[in-house]
Amino acid sequence: MNQDQIQVLLDQLASYALDAVGALVILLVGWWIAGRTQYLVRRALDRVPRIDDTLKEYIDAGGVSGTVDAINLFTTDMTTYDGIYRSVPNAELWNRNILNYSRNPTRRLDIPVGIAYEDDVEQALDLLLSHLSQDTRVLPDPEPQVLVTGLGDSSVDLTLRCWTSRTDFWPLRFELNKKVKLWLDAAGISIPFPQRDVHLYRTSASDLKDSD
Repeated sequence: MNQDQIQVLLDQLASYALDAVGALVILLVGWWIAGRTQYLVRRALDRVPRIDDTLKEYIDAGGVSGTVDAINLFTTDMTTYDGIYRSVPNAELWNRNILNYSRNPTRRLDIPVGIAYEDDVEQALDLLLSHLSQDTRVLPDPEPQVLVTGLGDSSVDLTLRCWTSRTDFWPLRFELNKKVKLWLDAAGISIPFPQRDVHLYRTSASDLKDSD
């Protein structure tokens, strides 16, 4: 290899080295800009009450449900109710109606139950309302209610309605589903299951022959 060839090789190496250094600088600057932009976006979100409240934890946005863990530049990190990590594009959240389960301090709880038509409706209403009002997790204002909400095919449909704190909502809901059954059983009031009356008619052989 002569001197000219060596010089050409050195020039090429120098050019590649400069390109590599330039690419590295661009990459580092890009990372810094992205981090800085993310920080500024998060600060901006904190200063805007509407967006901040919207993206607080316990939300449901168009079928995307879970707890918000972090709001990034382009995505929101969430944990679903069954413990699965999910990364959701911010545009998918901001362009949808959002249900926020943790923004308000209280929630209304409805527990449906059916009783048989043969049972005393007034007795059932008084019984359930009395027990419901005694639970300390049930808020006195608005007052708890037990309502007749429908006349089904096989049952008189009732609804226990009360307000409770959002932290008590799920424990109270699960416990009331159990207690309602026990209260009604103790009072001799039944919870019917769907049923259908089937009527059979006897036909003679001549009737079958005529129908042919």
